[in-house]
Amino acid sequence: QKLQSISMLEWDQGGLAEDSVDTFAYSAAETKAQGDSAVQTAQVDKLERLVRRLSKQLASKPSRRFTPTSKRGELLDLRRSVRRSLSKGGELFDLEFKRRRMGKTRILFVFDVSGSMMVYSHFLLQLAYAFVRQRHMGRAEVFGFSTHLYHLTGHLQQGGVEEAIRAARLAMPLRSGGTRIGFCLSQLLERYGQLIDPQTTLIINSDGWDTGDLATLRRSIKTLHERSGRVIWLNPLAGSPGFEPTASGMKTALPYIDVFAPSHNMASLEALERRLMKANR
Repeated sequence: QKLQSISMLEWDQGGLAEDSVDTFAYSAAETKAQGDSAVQTAQVDKLERLVRRLSKQLASKPSRRFTPTSKRGELLDLRRSVRRSLSKGGELFDLEFKRRRMGKTRILFVFDVSGSMMVYSHFLLQLAYAFVRQRHMGRAEVFGFSTHLYHLTGHLQQGGVEEAIRAARLAMPLRSGGTRIGFCLSQLLERYGQLIDPQTTLIINSDGWDTGDLATLRRSIKTLHERSGRVIWLNPLAGSPGFEPTASGMKTALPYIDVFAPSHNMASLEALERRLMKANR
């Protein structure tokens, strides 16, 4: 079944465009991907700035090491203060301060490319590109999934944004079909488990529709929650008025999620940034 949906040209403003986009609804079928809309490069710079800020919040775990700071009110650096005072006759005229360095955090961005998510796939690919390209706070790895798991990091490092996203699309021949979230997360653990440790933030972007085995989903998301530093689940439907997480996959995963938030437009991601900032204070 096909649904009329909002154009991605107007998606980040949350409004309707004159030209709507056809996308596929939830389906249990495994189908070969059809053509995609062109990359809207005007939005990429905006996303990269947002991802850079989000990455700072996601990587906001202080390390054991300190770095000097000119900001008063931080921790007093007594050693540097005394050393500086020696050049002034031993009087502590000027105090030195320090703060903890922020630890490097690996980000795993895992997003749903099944039929029910196709209206968002254009934006999510741009978001994935932005995560791969940021280097401010640590390395990011990107995966897409439907009935299969696709490792996209290398593809999204190719050339500019259009070339990178084109390569990522070609690497996912079975996107736009059904969804096996549990199976794909189990593949993430089996093949890429070395990437997941307490310094890892896992971000899953999916509406939670799952045609696979729910026991596998429960087992996989529970293990991911235990092994990673934080699990964030972004659901584009969660921003709708009266939303309830009724999808079976979503209900199964909820007990093992640290942060659940909408991701239906740019404003929702900015709200996530503010939420993380508040939690990190």
